[in-house]
Amino acid sequence: MSSTPSTSNAVPAPVIVPMEIDSDTDSEMERCEKAEAAEAERLAAAARKKSEEIQAAREQRRKDRAAAKAAQKEAVWKAAEAQAAELARMQAIEVSFRNISDYIGS
Repeated sequence: MSSTPSTSNAVPAPVIVPMEIDSDTDSEMERCEKAEAAEAERLAAAARKKSEEIQAAREQRRKDRAAAKAAQKEAVWKAAEAQAAELARMQAIEVSFRNISDYIGS
């Protein structure tokens, strides 16, 4: 019979590598993080400004359309009034002619 060697279930000890904390690297990381945060804030502010500009332009277009519609209604109303006045004038002339012809015909 052959025997198999037994394997050990021992866990190897972790290897600890001492790290030196480099204050220059730390400062550089902080500067990078601050720069990234500042850039993100700048981009967010630009996006907010653009959104506000788009909203203002949309509102201005709405006001312009409403003003154009009101001007169109006013023009139609004035045209209708002018036509009514012209019709009244023509009817008055017709009545005048009738009165003259009734006077002449009598």
